[in-house]
Amino acid sequence: MPAGLRQHTPVLALPGFDEYLLGYRDRTHVVSAENLLRVVPGLNGIFLPLVVTNGQIVGTWRKKIAASGVTCEASLFEEPGTAAARTRAEKTQRDFERAVADYARFLDLPVRPEPTPNR
Repeated sequence: MPAGLRQHTPVLALPGFDEYLLGYRDRTHVVSAENLLRVVPGLNGIFLPLVVTNGQIVGTWRKKIAASGVTCEASLFEEPGTAAARTRAEKTQRDFERAVADYARFLDLPVRPEPTPNR
């Protein structure tokens, strides 16, 4: 990393066609076979953007960029069925939000909150 720059979060929000995943024939060291289907739905060659923490792909994300700002949403793979899983998911979500803030700063745009669905 260049001098003066530092990563603000242990979570990375990588683009879908990032070399982190594409650079390997055997991808099981960073994502399970089950979750690879969530990264490459239908194994059709279209890779979704990646949420990476501790070297493992733990989810995907999507973004919307407009002149008014950046909106991003993560879809994590692990179901938070236990207290430990909920704690991990909450931490990953907070760190993802920091990664999004870094991305928005790079684009020189504000972060916009994801709209809340009507219930």
